[in-house]
Amino acid sequence: MDRRQKSLVEDLVKVVQWHDRYAQVECPGGHTDAIVYVDKPVPYLHCLHEKCQSDIAEINREFWLQSDDLPEFQKPEPIPEEIAARKWKKRLAEIAQTARQRVLPKLPPVPPEMWSESSPIALKDVPVEDHWHLFLTHLYAPDDLIWCGERHESGPAHKDKFQPVSEWLKRDAAPGPQVSVFNFKRGALETGNRKRLHTQFRRYYVLEGDEDPHNPGHPYPKEKFGSVLVYAQKIMKLRAIVDAGNKSWHAYFKPPEFEHLPYPRCYVLPIFEGREISVDEASDRDLYRDREFLKALRERDKRQVQMEADYRESLRRAVRKECELLAILAGFGCDKNMLKSNLTARLPGIERRDNDGALTGRWQRLVYLDPKL
Repeated sequence: MDRRQKSLVEDLVKVVQWHDRYAQVECPGGHTDAIVYVDKPVPYLHCLHEKCQSDIAEINREFWLQSDDLPEFQKPEPIPEEIAARKWKKRLAEIAQTARQRVLPKLPPVPPEMWSESSPIALKDVPVEDHWHLFLTHLYAPDDLIWCGERHESGPAHKDKFQPVSEWLKRDAAPGPQVSVFNFKRGALETGNRKRLHTQFRRYYVLEGDEDPHNPGHPYPKEKFGSVLVYAQKIMKLRAIVDAGNKSWHAYFKPPEFEHLPYPRCYVLPIFEGREISVDEASDRDLYRDREFLKALRERDKRQVQMEADYRESLRRAVRKECELLAILAGFGCDKNMLKSNLTARLPGIERRDNDGALTGRWQRLVYLDPKL
């Protein structure tokens, strides 16, 4: 098992014990009998408890999204799964290159003022120091547990940086220059650590363009970056644009929802005599001595395995579509770390400071805001 693959697992789930081909972990529901299999290029989390299925699906989705950052497996004769993983990473690189060289030059520029003029919420007369309040009110639910503060404020001494949105909104001023783009689990309140391990789900993808992909070392022109946002709107819902107060914008998009099968029911009942038979009924009727019922149990096991295989393939296809989208955006010059690994982005309504801590007069402010959560 590669060290970086191990690090990815430990970043998303709490490991109880490592084994050669898998790790016993604590699932999002708190069960310590969950398993993460690491014998394939992409880790896979499995839990027997049905109530955890949505959280399990989210973590497996993140494993897939992060898989292109994992190193190649160094084996003389790679297995078919490893060969497929290498081809997939090569395809993502080709998609990014095509987007940068062929698609981006053809996108029509968008005047920066168009965004403020088309904002569903008029921002012209809203004091810039109140932008943070509008932002949190309309982009998060009141009970969302989010982090706000300075980038370095993570750890036991900063537990107060994790609060429900309803509590943040009681403040008189912006709680910090950064806000989390993930919702956090209650475990973050106990540790104060802003880690992927404690995230619940991604609330937003943030597109940021610092450097012009066609002119390295120069700022990304706003009208050119605007054309990227228009392209992204074909697939994702744009919720807000924040002027970072320097040379870039942070555009908040709702993650795309590519359809896939639901997580399979953890325990499939056998079909006998034309209907499902529960464990209690099978015991009461002493069916475990019946050959036909035992045959039904074997068929049940096959169905369970097939359902899980179908789910994994469906999830793989959905996440691949999302990975292709992220590769296109990376090819357009969107910051890859902001798309995949960063947990925070700029919060509007606060004045930026320079490296010495002095106020600069430049404000992080809203340019566009859609209130439909």
